[in-house]
Amino acid sequence: MQLSHHQQITSRKTLSIPLASHQRGVALLVVLLLVVMIVVLAGSMLASKQITTRKSQLIFEQDRFRQQIQTAEQMAVELIRTDSKLNESDSLQDVWIKGIEPYTTEDGYLIELAINDASARFNLNNLYHDGAVDEQALASFRRLLESLGLDPNLATVVLDWQDPDTLVYNDGGAEATVYQSTGQLAQTIGGNGGGSTKPANQPFVSIDQLAQLPNVTAETIATLRPYVTTVPYWLPVNVNTADEKVLTAIVGNENSSAVQTLLTNRLNRPVESDEALQALGLFNNSVDSVDDVNESTEPANTNGSTSKDSNKEKDTTAKEQNGKGQGTSEKNGDEDDGKQTSTKENDKQQPCKKCQAKKKKQQIDKLLQSLNYQSRAFEVLIAVSKEHTLVNDNSKSRKKDRYATLFIAKGNSLPSAYEQQASINQASDDKPSIQAFAQRIWAFRPPFVKH
Repeated sequence: MQLSHHQQITSRKTLSIPLASHQRGVALLVVLLLVVMIVVLAGSMLASKQITTRKSQLIFEQDRFRQQIQTAEQMAVELIRTDSKLNESDSLQDVWIKGIEPYTTEDGYLIELAINDASARFNLNNLYHDGAVDEQALASFRRLLESLGLDPNLATVVLDWQDPDTLVYNDGGAEATVYQSTGQLAQTIGGNGGGSTKPANQPFVSIDQLAQLPNVTAETIATLRPYVTTVPYWLPVNVNTADEKVLTAIVGNENSSAVQTLLTNRLNRPVESDEALQALGLFNNSVDSVDDVNESTEPANTNGSTSKDSNKEKDTTAKEQNGKGQGTSEKNGDEDDGKQTSTKENDKQQPCKKCQAKKKKQQIDKLLQSLNYQSRAFEVLIAVSKEHTLVNDNSKSRKKDRYATLFIAKGNSLPSAYEQQASINQASDDKPSIQAFAQRIWAFRPPFVKH
């Protein structure tokens, strides 16, 4: 049965309505997807721009912090240089000991500067230098550990960290075995956290490295921190600034009375010359013990010679008894020979006393090399802070802090590893060079024990 013309048209309209509606839905979905993609791309671009802007801002802030640190570093160097022009010694009365009062720059940075005399402390790197063990420094460190209530054997462990060999000092055992048996990680071979361990065999760069030594606890480090330092070259102790415990550890307990006299006098009259340092007599009792031994042996020699003389006298008496016909002239001759012999013995003893005096002076001069009246190194702490406005809320701010620690060498040639780091190296014919080196930047305040 054929459809009428009207029915055919109606049927076509019915088929075309769903088809057109479906096409419009697809088009709307495509538009929505495009909008979402545009929004995502725009948001991504905006976020990327914000990140880039924030990175640039942080880099700018870090550069500004670093500039302030460099400025404070130069101020510290100039402060020490100025003081070196005012006097020939470094003492607790000098201008550098006070540092610089906190001040605020024009752009809102708060600067704080503190200076310590590293020469007032025992340098751990004194134990091994110039390719050899320093026995005098090792004995001093043992005494320091004992005075602090710590195990004096720790001195040997600290030495083994530095010396280039693989054996325990004066023991012969393997150093790596000691570290492995105590579970301490000194230096991982390969750097991947596995394998065997061993000491670093190099100088200390930080007191915190003591934590890697066997049987060293945080309490041990806290006890040692006010009395030790880690300057990368040999460093004598400054008698004008050192603590009583450090001085006593250097000169020995037998010279504690001389240390007390020094501590009393240096407040008003610091040591300013080699002659004044020698006049302190800080090592007199240390070498007297050697002289006592020599003196105790000299009477033995004298007794020996006396015994020989007595034997001679006995022989002479025997001869006199046997030779009954000899007269008094022979006896007088024997007495004259005895006097000549005693005179010769006295002449022999006189050069010995001179030798002892010379030896004593040489011993004192050698011991005095561990002391000085000038500082050869300084520790510096720089603190820089500023209030920064939050990016999302201009009404709020947050304080940012940056810290820096560094050494300043005075009158010393730096090890080659630090020569390129030295920021300032100026010297004149009559004044020592002043060099700042080994700068480290900290996001938190590092340990820094002030005098």
